[in-house]
Amino acid sequence: MTPTTSKPKKTVKKQTAKSESISMSARREIRGVVVKRSGDKTVAVEVVRTLRHPLYEKQLKRTKKYLAHDAQNVLEVGQAVWLVESRPLSARKRFVARALDLDKKAA
Repeated sequence: MTPTTSKPKKTVKKQTAKSESISMSARREIRGVVVKRSGDKTVAVEVVRTLRHPLYEKQLKRTKKYLAHDAQNVLEVGQAVWLVESRPLSARKRFVARALDLDKKAA
């Protein structure tokens, strides 16, 4: 009988399931304007971003609407807000709306 050489077994490291929570500072924040009060504790926020066309170099505006959670029902249409990323609150709500303090920024 000839001795058989076996291939070395590959070791696979198992990843442990750590519960890593995202700190508040690491969450995405987007600035927008409330365009609609849609339902109880929900607002629709429009976010405008500008980009440059790759060939013609013209400034383009792109808008997108997000649904956001307003826990106290205090936000009004036309008010500037911060959208802070959070866990999914419903099928379409992934952000919590915070009022934008314009007075604090100006000072």
